[in-house]
Amino acid sequence: MRSKAFADVGAACASVLRSRKSNKTLLPSLEDLSFVLNSSVDHGTIEVFDMVYLPLSLVFNASMEEKRGRGNGEGDILAGLPSVQREKVTLAALDCLEGLIRMLRQSLKKKTVVGEGIEKFTTSILLWLSYFLQYHAKFSEEVNMRVAEMLCFCYKNFLPLAIKFKQTSAVEGDGEELLMSQILPHVGCHIAFTLDQAEHVSSKGAQGSKKLVKDVLVGLNTIIAYLAQDHQVLAFFLPGIVSKLSLLLLQAVGKSKKAISLEAETSQSLRQCVTGPMASSGCVEQALACLTSTIIFCFKFYQSEENRGTTEEHIDNLHKILSNSQGHGQGKVAKENNTGSVARDRKTPGQFVVHCDQQWYSATFLKVEDLARHYLPDLCGHSSHVVRKCIMDTISKVMKSCAQFEISRSFLECALALAHDEEGFISEKASELVYAFGERYRTNKKLQWRLLEQVDTLFIDYVSKLVPAAKHTSSLVLLAKKLSSLLCLGKGMYIMHLYKEKLDHLTNFIDALRQCFSFDVLKTMESGGPLIWMKNPHRGEGHNLLGEAAAVLPRMQSNFAFLHTLEDYHAAAMVCRTLGIISLTAQLTSNVPVFDYIVRHYLTLFESPEKESHSWFLRAMSFCTMMSETIVGCDEKSRDDAGLQPSAAIEATRARQREYVSSAISLMIEEQSSETMWASILVGSHSRSTQLACVFLESFGAFARVLGPPFTEKYEFLPTALFALLEKFGDYRNMKVQTSAELSLRCICCHCNYSSIPDLLFKNSDYLIDTLVIRLMHLELYPETTRLFKAVVSVVQSSDNNFLAFVNLIREPFQMIAQNMSVYARHLYSGHVANYVGILRLLSDVCHQGAKAMALGVGLLDDRKDDEDEPYDRDNDEGYEEIALFISETSASIALQCSELLHSEQFYWELLGAIESSVSALAICQSLPEKEGKDKFELTQAEQGSTRSNLFPTIASIWPQLMTAVNRNSKLRNRCLKTLSSVVNCGGKFLMSRVTKELWPCLDALWRHGPSQAKYAALEAFSAICDSKVGRTALAQFTSLRCAKTLTSLLKKQREKSDDAKLLESLVVALSKLKEVDADAVFGFLLCLDTTPPLSEAPSPRRFEVLEASIAL
Repeated sequence: MRSKAFADVGAACASVLRSRKSNKTLLPSLEDLSFVLNSSVDHGTIEVFDMVYLPLSLVFNASMEEKRGRGNGEGDILAGLPSVQREKVTLAALDCLEGLIRMLRQSLKKKTVVGEGIEKFTTSILLWLSYFLQYHAKFSEEVNMRVAEMLCFCYKNFLPLAIKFKQTSAVEGDGEELLMSQILPHVGCHIAFTLDQAEHVSSKGAQGSKKLVKDVLVGLNTIIAYLAQDHQVLAFFLPGIVSKLSLLLLQAVGKSKKAISLEAETSQSLRQCVTGPMASSGCVEQALACLTSTIIFCFKFYQSEENRGTTEEHIDNLHKILSNSQGHGQGKVAKENNTGSVARDRKTPGQFVVHCDQQWYSATFLKVEDLARHYLPDLCGHSSHVVRKCIMDTISKVMKSCAQFEISRSFLECALALAHDEEGFISEKASELVYAFGERYRTNKKLQWRLLEQVDTLFIDYVSKLVPAAKHTSSLVLLAKKLSSLLCLGKGMYIMHLYKEKLDHLTNFIDALRQCFSFDVLKTMESGGPLIWMKNPHRGEGHNLLGEAAAVLPRMQSNFAFLHTLEDYHAAAMVCRTLGIISLTAQLTSNVPVFDYIVRHYLTLFESPEKESHSWFLRAMSFCTMMSETIVGCDEKSRDDAGLQPSAAIEATRARQREYVSSAISLMIEEQSSETMWASILVGSHSRSTQLACVFLESFGAFARVLGPPFTEKYEFLPTALFALLEKFGDYRNMKVQTSAELSLRCICCHCNYSSIPDLLFKNSDYLIDTLVIRLMHLELYPETTRLFKAVVSVVQSSDNNFLAFVNLIREPFQMIAQNMSVYARHLYSGHVANYVGILRLLSDVCHQGAKAMALGVGLLDDRKDDEDEPYDRDNDEGYEEIALFISETSASIALQCSELLHSEQFYWELLGAIESSVSALAICQSLPEKEGKDKFELTQAEQGSTRSNLFPTIASIWPQLMTAVNRNSKLRNRCLKTLSSVVNCGGKFLMSRVTKELWPCLDALWRHGPSQAKYAALEAFSAICDSKVGRTALAQFTSLRCAKTLTSLLKKQREKSDDAKLLESLVVALSKLKEVDADAVFGFLLCLDTTPPLSEAPSPRRFEVLEASIAL
């Protein structure tokens, strides 16, 4: 077999050598040689290696000479080949080299080749790989990837067998040590060229190959694992490896090389967009793996140092190293770090070896730490969870294996950031690391101040970066995670430390967090509505989603100066909620009033003497938004505690928690709903009044979310906020504020177990109605009560609940208001006439709606929903007659009061509308059926007067004022005519005499001599009267004849002129309606009088032609 293998290899090598003259057969010859070598792996001998070495050296040397610009000389085996053919020949030669390495490896396993026989071939293989790595830029990507694979195979499977490290002193020197001194220069070249290749390819950006960079870094990691046999050798190469990997990882976070310099640290340089290979999670993962292996293999032997001492002494020594580096030695370290490398120890005992003593470990740790802090914490915000998991594994392994990195600031920042990671397994492991970090200091009180000093430094640094991070998009998320984890250190112990020892730091942090929520000075509110993340909530599906959006209040809109995206807002909200949770925890467990301090700090805003200034408005909006999110954090804590097993201690803690939160919310609601503040500040002309009102109103929804049903059960919560919400909900002058009030009301209903806003009002009507009546009786003190009443009425009218139940609630107090207002209204409400008229208008609507509900047969309690087949018994409905009496008497009183104020032209529309609604309500009440079991003659005089006798006296009283208004005011005559027609339709035959003597002459004068608009209004009013069954009874026969004569005469004249089509159409409509009253009169006057024959000769009227075919007779 050996002879056959020897013969096959020899024949293949001879074929390659013969191809020197005719290189067209070079590629097939190399492929044959590769096949033979891979087929004869187990038959390697020195003779075989010598035969293969010659043709491979010719091909590789020719390829190297070409790349160095010295090709095509004598003896060049590749001369005359095109570039594509040269690349294929090179790949085939690399395949042959791999077969040779496999054959050598198998011979080493069988020990058929030992000693100096392997030296020549090992050195040649490493030299050839060095050439390929050095001139990587001149080779194709396919060749470079093939070289990277061979590099990995060589250091993983071949060199550990060929060259073994010997843990002896270098001065002993034997053959193997001599061989190592010859091999290590090639290994160093491989490391340097590999790192240069990775940096070169990644610097191409999107044109760089991600797979090539990943394969090169995998090969580098294999070299590091090979050198890890002797940590002192690996320590020699550590500076270059860490420096170059740091440059690669800086690209992964969008930083340039200048970020390492101290000058770049002082300025907030913008990060670049990450493109190219280092944007790939696979490349970043391999770079971190190389960094982890280098640090662990070099530093793990420090654990066995005898001079390490106890844990306390060890930590104390590490902190002394840090303090010394930050003192007089800072300038020197910074100068060395500006070069981007880690300096080697000058006291090197031998070539390529570093004596790793305690001084070397300390100095190297400081320099590695200084490089890692520029990119390692930033990588925790990488979008790929694979990278974040790799960082978690890196810091976990390094902190476990390397004692120096137990106090690493960059590693601590990574653990803080990953403790709030979206992936559960990452955050859980990071939380354990943060906990272990604090546990190392817990056992020794003397060292705790060192931990607090380090954490205070981090806290101050984070607070200083909070507002600048909020200004740049997506820069706040990572900082928010680190800051939130920092606040949670010690389960509230650190925030207690801030409150007791560093109160100024805590105050600065609250102010900085508030500034993150600053509203843009130049940006105004979007036209879509409130400050929620939903535009145009009243259009299409948005209106249906409004209630769902309210359930997760607060979610602010893009009116902020800094928080440009929803992710940034969620990051800032996470810090606020963490602050609320941890401060409340500290107050519950240790009775340190941190939570109360935050609330008091917010309440001092309302005591500021700078109220009504522009800066105060901006500060109030941002502070209220921040506090809303902070209070919501307390709700999240209560939900987390709900899963605990119930016990006496837990219940006591929950009770105290509810007490603290309830007290804070009560104080904030009291300040935010203050009548003085709303009257003097939020209703002013300031440009930010609307925004601040929206923020205050929506914060009430957040408070309801936290408290839940108790928000409506205690008087200090809902009653205080409800009036402000309803008042703004009824203010149609500002739709933005109205929508925010509606949103907050829906949120209250959602979290307090109410089906709708009307349900909320009905179930809390006890104090709502009482307070509303008191305010209505004192309009001089509460001028905004009209909008509050309007909101209540509009809510109840739009609900599906029984309107009579609401009428029954307001019956007694509002009856008193309606009857007594007219007595002293002109004196007491002289300055509030608009409010007085508005109340009358709303009361008339309530009476009209209630009368319509009674006419439809709706029960008072509306309990028949469960059994719809059961008939309604009005006789057994308690309170039904009292409601009818209230509607009748109140409507009569309203109509009389409004008629007395008709001289006020500015309230003309509201007054006439109230009169119209009141008279209609009286007419409906009069038409209600009587009680069963009694004939109408058996009713007492009191019962008859209570339900029927108010309509006609009321009409008789208001008629003169209405006619006076029609004749006096020409501008408002049209609206008054409409009201008169409505009154006639309700009075019917009772008004026949007044219509004949007063209304008909007025209409006739307007038809004949009035302006066009008055003619239209008069015709419409007359058509409305003729169209009503009750109104027709008010027209006497004489009146209908005169109307028919006048209208037909006007119709003939207008037909001849043909200059006003609208008037002609109105006349046609009026005659059509009049035909239903007196058809003979209309037919008679429509005849053509010029050609009328004697009556005896006239045909039947049914066959007469009318003047207009469009008239519907």
